[in-house]
Amino acid sequence: MTDKELSDRLIASDKKLCVDSHRFAKSLDSLEEGIDY
Repeated sequence: MTDKELSDRLIASDKKLCVDSHRFAKSLDSLEEGIDY
């Protein structure tokens, strides 16, 4: 595997992590909205 392939993979997994954490944050927000404190 070349350095470019490696960095492309890292970038792709970083983007996926960002999307996943964004989804996670959104689901947390909707959970909190459903809870009456």
